[in-house]
Amino acid sequence: MKQQDAQKNAPPRSEPLRWYQWPFAALGHLMGIWVLLILFEWLGGIWGNEVGTHAKSTLLLQLDALQADYPGVLNRLLPWVSELILNFSDVLSLNFTGTFAFITPFWHGAVYVTLALMVRIALLFFAYPLFLMAMFLGAFDGLVARQRRIAFVARETETVHYYAYKSLPWVVMGCSYLWLFVPGIVAISPSLMLIPGVVATGILVQQTLASYKKYL
Repeated sequence: MKQQDAQKNAPPRSEPLRWYQWPFAALGHLMGIWVLLILFEWLGGIWGNEVGTHAKSTLLLQLDALQADYPGVLNRLLPWVSELILNFSDVLSLNFTGTFAFITPFWHGAVYVTLALMVRIALLFFAYPLFLMAMFLGAFDGLVARQRRIAFVARETETVHYYAYKSLPWVVMGCSYLWLFVPGIVAISPSLMLIPGVVATGILVQQTLASYKKYL
């Protein structure tokens, strides 16, 4: 009786998001990252960063790292980045005077944070084919491993399959969000942020299919 009452009084479980709700959830997370980066830029004076210049220097260092690691990608991004900066030139040249002069560095910091975030979003879309390639290779190797396990009557591991399957979207989303957030604080190579996520994605796909049940 007590168990039934506890089940009735338990809070309802939140339903997982539908596939058509994913873009709206991602947009909400993106807005949250944008706000956090702006707050970090504005509060940068607490730990020695000059407000309004940290985001600009981070953007330039990010482009330099991209030039060193992926010059071909930068050559494709550079015209778009130049046009983006040109469109934002009027906003960047805006200077407050008089009583509101103190707002100018905060305004410039917010604009540069927005520019840098848009560049990282564009680069993330260029990186998604790497995730797809890792998934394809992981799926191929996983199916081969599954067939080998069936042929040799190896032991099934439902636990590995369950956790690998559940972890896959979190790894992809986590890597994407880290790439959008961390380089806004400190300049870091795209390879150090994205390649580990690509490798982890391929391994999880491989483990998901390799540990799938032997008989459908």
